[in-house]
Amino acid sequence: MNLGLPVRHQDLETAGRSPRQVGTRPAEPVNKNGLCPFIGSAEIHGGSVVAESAGEGKGATFIVKLPLSIVQIPIEAVSRVHPTATPVALPANTVRLDRLRVVVVDDDQDAVDLASAFLSAAGATVRACLSARMALEILSEWLPDVLVSDIEMPEEDGYSLIRKVRALDADRGGKTPAVALSAYGRMQDRVLSLTVGYNMHVPKPVDPGELTAIVASLAGRAPDAICSSEPHQRGAESVQGDGASSLQ
Repeated sequence: MNLGLPVRHQDLETAGRSPRQVGTRPAEPVNKNGLCPFIGSAEIHGGSVVAESAGEGKGATFIVKLPLSIVQIPIEAVSRVHPTATPVALPANTVRLDRLRVVVVDDDQDAVDLASAFLSAAGATVRACLSARMALEILSEWLPDVLVSDIEMPEEDGYSLIRKVRALDADRGGKTPAVALSAYGRMQDRVLSLTVGYNMHVPKPVDPGELTAIVASLAGRAPDAICSSEPHQRGAESVQGDGASSLQ
């Protein structure tokens, strides 16, 4: 909440954007409020800043949105090397997912790579999609055992995706068990996810061991096979927005 210099109504549209986006000069209001470094930091982390005000002299509210990773990385597994370029060490007592096919959907490349890496290390065959549209195409053709989807995605969110999935015939994936991953964990958020068609709602970030256990449970896999804590090389297919597939 800013209670300092007033922000003019015409400045609100550009207050949430960095100087390089709007061509501001040091003397303009957005810089007087000291917002530029703050906005830049949010953008670096894949977030955004939105400004709201009731009018001149009434201050302004700046809402910062930052993305959450799908998976919470265990402290012992933290590495400075990107997860797609190195074997992934799973937590002890992780359920095996051998022969299971999983579609992971998230518009954030790092998030989808990380989730795919952990699921692949547990033995699953994973196809990663960066949009709901591509996920729907892959699902109806590949017929996975489980769908894992982020909710907050641009253009088409996870709610829209699961509604379209449930409208498909069973032989095209309409009955595929699905997990909703969301930054919101309130009761009404969980109820909404279950109402539109998800089998489970899980707040982000989720522990890798919990994610694999959830996938195994939804696929009807008995938790009788446990992963070792040794690193496994990942083998997930990443489906880009243009439909290209590549083995990571």
